[in-house]
Amino acid sequence: MQELLGFAGLLGYSELSFRCDNEPTLLQWQRYVINARLPMGLPTLKAVPPPYSHSNGLVENVVGRIRPLAETLMHYMSEQVGIDFSSNSPWWSWALRHASWLYNRFGPSKGMSPYEVINGKGFTGKVCRFGEPAFGFSKVEGKGTSRWSRMIFLGKSKPHDTYFLFDGRGLVLTRSIRRVDTNWKSHLEYYLNFTVHTTASVASVSLTQNYVHDIPNM
Repeated sequence: MQELLGFAGLLGYSELSFRCDNEPTLLQWQRYVINARLPMGLPTLKAVPPPYSHSNGLVENVVGRIRPLAETLMHYMSEQVGIDFSSNSPWWSWALRHASWLYNRFGPSKGMSPYEVINGKGFTGKVCRFGEPAFGFSKVEGKGTSRWSRMIFLGKSKPHDTYFLFDGRGLVLTRSIRRVDTNWKSHLEYYLNFTVHTTASVASVSLTQNYVHDIPNM
């Protein structure tokens, strides 16, 4: 829900209408969002089209694009690591999240991406391949402890354009990352031990205060 509320805040409109179909889970999410926005004084409407009315055709069209993109991300990562990941794997939640992020920034409609429509300019930030091993900067205790360590790229955050990484134990959000040319299989334990689902983790992770390093093209 926090992801949905955060995205609604990025749109720049105080009054919004949330549409969904008649699935119980989606109706529950719709109620949560509306009940969260109304106490903040934000006018919020809801709409639930009749079943099989095709009123949500545009949404279904987008879902039909994002799902195959997430499957492509997972297929590429599986090829690099040499593992077939179950559909129950938490990797899928991050693949779907990152596919949505990519579509919003690089999926043009009538010559403009959704990001460009909202912000009035194209996206110029840096990005890694989904699941790519990299070195990430994180706050550590002790002067002799390395601040750069091996991590796995999961995606990027809004609106600060920071990096979500997995350090083998949990989620790390940082502004600094360094790409490395390495065999993904050398980080096999990171992929096998990944148990972090995106829904609960994104809201609780804290941001390390540092700056983005330039990422060379691979």
